[in-house]
Amino acid sequence: MGPLCPKRTEEAGNNKAAWSAAAHLGGKDISLWLALYPSGMQCYRDSQFNIEEWASIGQPIEFVQSYLDSQQNSYNHPNGAVEPRIPGIFQYYSLAETELAQAYNGQKSAQDALDAAAAAWEDLTDQLGRENQIELYTTAIG
Repeated sequence: MGPLCPKRTEEAGNNKAAWSAAAHLGGKDISLWLALYPSGMQCYRDSQFNIEEWASIGQPIEFVQSYLDSQQNSYNHPNGAVEPRIPGIFQYYSLAETELAQAYNGQKSAQDALDAAAAAWEDLTDQLGRENQIELYTTAIG
């Protein structure tokens, strides 16, 4: 079979482990925990819109109802936009947040921060493969 067989087996094991971790983190219980606590994660599963789950950790029902309604209304709006499902999405966010923080702190003008973020996004897109990113983004938005 040749010297590549052990590597292929190792890569297959790594791929299986990565998908297993993603399934675990995206599963009902952990994803609910990430939405309930101050993680910055928004609801994205139907099971996360259960008001009783939110109330069980001490959130006021009126707040929970208002928050969940706003989330559902934004998802169901005819002009709604979902987060891009592309590799590196959190890298894009991090690059923008770094630049925006400098603008908020007065270290850069808003325009300079936005220009720097755009340049960083262009670099990241090139690193990740521009054509592949475009194809995946186009597929994701339908």
